[in-house]
Amino acid sequence: MGIVGISLNGVAVYNALDDAGRDAAAHEVQDLCAGHPQGAGEYHYHGPGFCQNEAHTLAGYAMDGFGLFGIYDNQGREIVNADLYECHGHTHNIELNGSETATYHYHLTNSYPYTVSCYRGSEIVRTRPAGGGLPPPRR
Repeated sequence: MGIVGISLNGVAVYNALDDAGRDAAAHEVQDLCAGHPQGAGEYHYHGPGFCQNEAHTLAGYAMDGFGLFGIYDNQGREIVNADLYECHGHTHNIELNGSETATYHYHLTNSYPYTVSCYRGSEIVRTRPAGGGLPPPRR
């Protein structure tokens, strides 16, 4: 899959695999932030390092637009793969834009596949009308 998201600091978030299809964290040298440059020099992350480990903190966004959160839940407990659905996410209340809402989001974990493993993505398409603002979702 290659790039699966973008961190809040603008660094690309890749999936768990290296170019040979192996677990990148187990086969490639990475820094303390779980990142390293690829062959063309683009620095990217493969795992939960991000040098960010605050409880239930937004770390970035997956390519389908859903939030990508750190390795801890809102109680400070470490998230493990068994807590997540197949794409490495789940639904519960999270704080976004100053309010709490129940929504799907992804989590980083300390176990393979570490980041987004597939996309849940919505089929809802939103377009911006001429007057500004977002219309209700079209189904």
